[in-house]
Amino acid sequence: RRGKVRTYINLMLTMLLGGLWHGASWNFVIWGGLHGGYLAFERAVLMRFRLWRSDARTATILRWIIVFHMVCLAWIFFRAATLDASLQLIGHLGDPLSQGFSADRHLWLVLLLSALMFAHLLGGLSGTKTRLMKSGAPAFALSMAALILVLIWFTPEHSAPFIYFQF
Repeated sequence: RRGKVRTYINLMLTMLLGGLWHGASWNFVIWGGLHGGYLAFERAVLMRFRLWRSDARTATILRWIIVFHMVCLAWIFFRAATLDASLQLIGHLGDPLSQGFSADRHLWLVLLLSALMFAHLLGGLSGTKTRLMKSGAPAFALSMAALILVLIWFTPEHSAPFIYFQF
């Protein structure tokens, strides 16, 4: 009601307060600030682009990918114990092997499964069937069973307690 700039300020303040509500730590303030910044940026800049407002499947997938990665980046601040730990994690994003990730087995398997699922998703969204979908129920069921087994294989032995129990 009081203009676009006031809307952007209100978005930022609301999300900053949401961050403070989660805890009195710089990590939570940054987490809230990032979300507020994302919302303000979308309204101020991205909504000017026709592609961003488009209902085309390509634009929808592009928006999913961008929003997913931006939210994941913000969640680093929410989950890490300290601001230094957050910044260290972000510093290692470009170098996944620096933390002892087993590239020989895990990386290639994750990349392969990600590519398969992405191809399957794109095929479903575009209305065309992928080769896997055309191959029939037994092959499709076998591939989905393999995916479930891999997910079970990657499941950690010990689960972390629910994050809100730590407050």
